[in-house]
Amino acid sequence: MTKFYNLNFHPFLHSSSTFHSNQPTSTLFRIQFIGLYRGITSPLYCLTFINAIIFGVYGNLSRSLGVTAENRTLASEFACGATAGVAQTFITSPMELIKTRKQLNTQGGHVSIRSLIKQRELFRGLTATIARDAPAFGTYFATYQVRS
Repeated sequence: MTKFYNLNFHPFLHSSSTFHSNQPTSTLFRIQFIGLYRGITSPLYCLTFINAIIFGVYGNLSRSLGVTAENRTLASEFACGATAGVAQTFITSPMELIKTRKQLNTQGGHVSIRSLIKQRELFRGLTATIARDAPAFGTYFATYQVRS
């Protein structure tokens, strides 16, 4: 029977599949310390845009619906937050796809946006990302705004 070790000691580790081994230290030495940061550049480049989209869409939609501090409801906050969550997935989904492909790339080949566009896979996983982020951001904004 194979033992599985999950080394979630680092905040940038999102894929623990690299570490399934009987000897996790040998795996760690094989991928080296810099391998822990593989795929981190795409989230670093995109986080500013993602936050701008989330709060921009949320704010503009709230204003256009006439939501103020006096007439704020759970439903209106959830709807604005969920819409912001859907809007940001068009940046998040390709970013996470590139990050995951770089983390799983063991042959050393290059993963680029251009190659994903050619293969028509840039938005692969978009539906799952929307299903994850729309309710999450709706809940986040609803609980935060109603609480404050």
